[in-house]
Amino acid sequence: PEPFILGFLMRGPQTSQSPEDAQRIQEGHLAYMDALHQRGKLVAAGSFPDDGPMRGLVIYRVASVDEARQLAAGDPAVKAGRLVLDARLWMTFKGILK
Repeated sequence: PEPFILGFLMRGPQTSQSPEDAQRIQEGHLAYMDALHQRGKLVAAGSFPDDGPMRGLVIYRVASVDEARQLAAGDPAVKAGRLVLDARLWMTFKGILK
């Protein structure tokens, strides 16, 4: 098995920004996710199309849940309170995720 950190990005307590602020935060969030991917820390990420409390899924390639939480804390959407991370250690077959 190979360990990853599986995270659910949940709706945060602060979702009442202006449309302009929400757009700026979203652009920062996407840029941050791309940067984590470029650094090899983020294997996959994506959003859920419905408007439920689970907003997206992330798979981190890091050593611990604490490290994933530290990475999430740098996300502009988490900083703004729009998202919070619910993270779990996840085991899968070695080599299944490149």
